[in-house]
Amino acid sequence: MRLITLLAAIPAIATLCVAPASARDLRDFVPQDAPNCAVTAPPADAGFAMGPGGNAFLVHPRNAGIAAGYTGCKMLWAAQGETKTVRFVSLYFKQGKLAVAVAHDGRSADGAVVGVCTFPGGKSLLPTGAAADRACAGVPKEYYTMLRTPTLPRECLTNPRAKVCSARPA
Repeated sequence: MRLITLLAAIPAIATLCVAPASARDLRDFVPQDAPNCAVTAPPADAGFAMGPGGNAFLVHPRNAGIAAGYTGCKMLWAAQGETKTVRFVSLYFKQGKLAVAVAHDGRSADGAVVGVCTFPGGKSLLPTGAAADRACAGVPKEYYTMLRTPTLPRECLTNPRAKVCSARPA
């Protein structure tokens, strides 16, 4: 349930925060040397999750690859069919707490940055004014700090009847 609310809130941030031409890359907002922050496409071990409206997402890393005090990125890609994915959101955690949420433009081939919020406090890193800050502050904090996104094995995206897909998401 929390994942659904989290994923539903990201588009609101993206529509209110428009990045200037000089800051359209994830590297401008999160350290690329931190674990998983340089990952640009979902790896084979990415997990599968369903979002609002039945939208499918791939999530990396899965919970088994994250310690409680994790510092690094958690990446989410929107699945468009069985083989195509687009970067949707990048979450940067410091010591297990969300520090930066970056929304990406799913229409751009390179996943251009369209919104950036910092936490705690919900402030926009983009110079777009009070509307961007309100968008960041209006997202319920507990949903953005959810380090442990429940997922199923990636196989469930293409083969939902597989035995592993009947298990509870982990």
